[in-house]
Amino acid sequence: AHPFPETLLLALSGTVVGMEELVEFRTWGELRLLLLSRFLPFERGIPADTLNDVFNAIDPGLFKTCFFGGLEML
Repeated sequence: AHPFPETLLLALSGTVVGMEELVEFRTWGELRLLLLSRFLPFERGIPADTLNDVFNAIDPGLFKTCFFGGLEML
């Protein structure tokens, strides 16, 4: 329903500022929609439901391995 880059931007930016619950991501994103829209259009609003689907689909162990593997490349 929402473009993946918008979902990823919401997930990353929300995580950086300390969001942990999906309700927090939704509220934070809605309050900062103007800021987020400077980077991507967010024409359909905040992708909170899509974010939920993405978080539920991620294998935590695989994500951890990929994330830290990517950090080692920096």
